[in-house]
Amino acid sequence: MSTQIIKNVSGEAPAGTTLAIMGSSGAGKTTLLNVLTARNLSQFTVDGCVKINDQIADVNMITTMSAYVQQVDLFIPTLTVREHLVFQSLVRMDMSLTLEQRAQRIDEVMRELSLIKCADTSVGGTIDSGKGISGGELKRLSFATEILTNPSIMFCDEPTSGLDSFMASNLVSYLEKMAQSGRTIICTIHQPSSETFNLFQRLMLLADGRLAYLGPVKGALDYFNQIGLPCPSNFNPADHYIRELAVLPGQEVTCKKKVNRICDYFERLNKPVDHSAVRQSTFVQPKKIPDSPYKTSIFMQYQALTWRAALMVSREPMVAYVRIIQTIVIAIIIGVLFYKQDYNQIGLMNINGGLFLYIMYLSVQNAFAVVHVFCAEIGIFMREHSSGMYRVDAYYVTKNLAEIPIFVYIPIISACIQYYMIGYNPHFDTFLYFMVVGILVSHVGVSFGYMISCICQKTDIALSVGPPFIVALQLCGGYFVNPDSIPSWLKWIIYASWFQYAFDLLLHNQWVNLDHLDCINIINSTANENKTQLTPTPLPTTLRPTLTTSFWKNETNGTDIGHQSHCNTQNSSMCLGTSEAIFDFYSLGTRSQYIDWGVLAFILFFLRTMGYLALYFRAKQSR
Repeated sequence: MSTQIIKNVSGEAPAGTTLAIMGSSGAGKTTLLNVLTARNLSQFTVDGCVKINDQIADVNMITTMSAYVQQVDLFIPTLTVREHLVFQSLVRMDMSLTLEQRAQRIDEVMRELSLIKCADTSVGGTIDSGKGISGGELKRLSFATEILTNPSIMFCDEPTSGLDSFMASNLVSYLEKMAQSGRTIICTIHQPSSETFNLFQRLMLLADGRLAYLGPVKGALDYFNQIGLPCPSNFNPADHYIRELAVLPGQEVTCKKKVNRICDYFERLNKPVDHSAVRQSTFVQPKKIPDSPYKTSIFMQYQALTWRAALMVSREPMVAYVRIIQTIVIAIIIGVLFYKQDYNQIGLMNINGGLFLYIMYLSVQNAFAVVHVFCAEIGIFMREHSSGMYRVDAYYVTKNLAEIPIFVYIPIISACIQYYMIGYNPHFDTFLYFMVVGILVSHVGVSFGYMISCICQKTDIALSVGPPFIVALQLCGGYFVNPDSIPSWLKWIIYASWFQYAFDLLLHNQWVNLDHLDCINIINSTANENKTQLTPTPLPTTLRPTLTTSFWKNETNGTDIGHQSHCNTQNSSMCLGTSEAIFDFYSLGTRSQYIDWGVLAFILFFLRTMGYLALYFRAKQSR
């Protein structure tokens, strides 16, 4: 069932004026502002139009000519005030401007908004960035961000929220100064002081989605006197208007009758606007509205975003240190628990467990590291993209590229610590192979983290949705459950599991040319009970001798076990004597390693693409 939030609201805001939009909570102030700015309307149906200089304005025209200062301040906390404004100038200001001209404009704006003293201070909010700038400076930085491009129209959603009366008055005074230069300033405002309220030139009152008043601020007192609701002496007029137009709990029927009476009276008084008599905006109006909402070239977008992403990574060394320390600790724990495995049947199982654990924790650790960081930034991306600053692909690609180094270091560090502690195949080429597989698996896990983050967009949801998928993929990775025993209707999970392909590569790397493996530890007790003489083959001096066709023989009957993967003792104890027996046991090793590499690369590309598409469609809906 649909609900009408804004009901037949119309009016004008002449150039060179400040308009305050007021009303009680739920009156429709923010919704009206979203309609005027053509933002966040994916769940709404809008009838009517917005005109600028008596010309119907589309999204591109509104984006080009206006700026929107939103209620919640969102910034990259590790950037300084100047660095933030430099980035904004690169993606917002006209392409024809030189770097020197952009720098001059930044200095001019910082002087106007008293931000010079904190120009080189981090915005703040993280361990690395420190405390940061004050709340008043944050709000002024929001305005500085939006006025860099000298917009003709400024929309402000409750710009004085969170500020004391002195700071609020100063801010509104600055808005009035901006309006005097020819801009149109439209603000929603909540509970202003009488001093702040009287700084506005025009007032719009909304009540239950309807227009209750639109006109000069001083004229509102006469209007409320006319309808029998005079403002008491020594009382803040703004508070009086809100009180009379509020719908109080428990008095909904009475209050709505009064509201409808006020709105009906104003509707009868309100005459159609003569647009020829309304002052039109002549301030910084482009001669031609571009077809694209983006103000800079794709090259400049990539350049600016790469610069900012690199700064963000370099300014948070604590995050990198924590990840590296975490990796070192986990690798040492694994290395100690699996220390110097013997090459017998127990050692074989432990070594294979270590191989699977390596790809498992690299995937999980890196996937959810991305979730925690990326979900926190999506809100900033949505706001900046809605402002026409850059394309989705520019943000997504540069973000991915900036984080490649840390996700290369992690598997390398882990491999260097645990590989020789556990006693994997001692050849250096197999160590390098092991490390490269870890790097690829690490980036596949990162890709999964990006996809989940872009789909869910909230950290708590992503952390709830991601683990079940990870567990299912791990179980079908070839170690916990034999692929041949998985029901046919679930076989597709095997092919989607990157754990299986990575485990296959590591098994090949570890065991591919193994000729003999000691089986004495499994069948020793059985042999003693049955008085059976078993001669184990000595441990290989190298793990890469020429593959032979016989693993070992049962000397009681001379039977050649050949390529079987078990020992025919009385109790039929399991014994994996060669690489072929090991691969057969795990139902792996039948396909080419090139296929494993290719599928892993495809999964990486597929997950990143799905993440991009999810982010793209979310961004498209938000505009």
